[in-house]
Amino acid sequence: MKRALLLPGIRVIDLSTAYAGPYAGKLLGDLGADVIHVETAERLDIMRNYPPYLADDGLDRSGTFASLNRNKRGITLNLKRAGARRVMERLVQSADVLLENYTPRVLPSLGFPWARLAELNPRLVYCTMPGFGIEGPHRDYRSYGPTLEGQSGIAAMTGYEDEPPLRMGCSYPDMVGGVTAAFAILAALRQRTRTGRGAMVEVPQQQAAAALTGIALGEWTLNKRLQGRMGNAHPWFVPHNVYRCAGDDRWIAIVVRDDAAWARLGALVDLPPMEGGERRLRRAEIDAAVARWTATRDADAAFAELRALGVEASPVRRALDLVDDPHLAARGFVEPVGHPVVGPRPYAGPPWQLLGVPTAEHAPAPCLGEHTERLLAGLGFPPDEIARLGDEGALA
Repeated sequence: MKRALLLPGIRVIDLSTAYAGPYAGKLLGDLGADVIHVETAERLDIMRNYPPYLADDGLDRSGTFASLNRNKRGITLNLKRAGARRVMERLVQSADVLLENYTPRVLPSLGFPWARLAELNPRLVYCTMPGFGIEGPHRDYRSYGPTLEGQSGIAAMTGYEDEPPLRMGCSYPDMVGGVTAAFAILAALRQRTRTGRGAMVEVPQQQAAAALTGIALGEWTLNKRLQGRMGNAHPWFVPHNVYRCAGDDRWIAIVVRDDAAWARLGALVDLPPMEGGERRLRRAEIDAAVARWTATRDADAAFAELRALGVEASPVRRALDLVDDPHLAARGFVEPVGHPVVGPRPYAGPPWQLLGVPTAEHAPAPCLGEHTERLLAGLGFPPDEIARLGDEGALA
């Protein structure tokens, strides 16, 4: 799936680090924006040292960084230096969007509060992604995906009954925050086309994740009932579980939503028709019967049989299954992107497909500081001044 060129001429200054902010920048880059990822060697984007590693050594070997920062150009600026702040001012003046995920005190302490950014560029859309917002008692707290699962209420619902909360297999709040920020930035850019003026967009990552717990919040606000941990079970649908299949670590998810589907599945596993209320009372018996049936079958074969019966099911796909999935391959979802250090590797493409729009091949994530001199020249800095800024440590 190629890069859709829907944001030509839109420049994004991406000051973010770790996962959520860079993911938002990647989505904008996937839509054709010119995304400039600003780093400093003094305080590296932590994903440069985050596994998996696709090369033996160096700061450009991380597969995670390569995935999060495709379709971006990269420069190094040490904003603690006066010379770097002069470069930053020109960058802001040239930009349409500024994206960062610091705590609220960081950018103002470097001389770039929102009032200053708006003075430099009244058309700027400034998106800030603090963990807990720019106001409130937790405003200066740092956040990370695993801890946000707890802060957002997600962890309280994840796990098995009578057992402790479990974290998810990926830093889900990070990706949710990135998607939310990209959406809000696009909305602010659309508003700018009508008003001619930029805006400040605040995306607290705790709130972005907590917004996904709507059913649990509704249960409490409406009925004063807490949604507890149920493992793979569902309060209404039975069966609703993941069952082991033949083979090493192979599983299939099965969901029955109505009595007609259960009649078909029940006949397959030698259990009689039952209404939903009775199935909820006999949940353990039903799970055991379904598990006996799946245990002797290949996951894909069981999926095909259940699909033919109109029973909702899906094999539990692992990363290797997604890379080799023929359906995703037919759609071009996983595709190789070249890189000067890690080489061509397959990455997940954009989560959309847009037809009838110009497209281009994806560009690899930048090596550290790769585009610094070229971008500064484009901003009007002559070669001798670029050299002087380098000597002063502003471009480190």
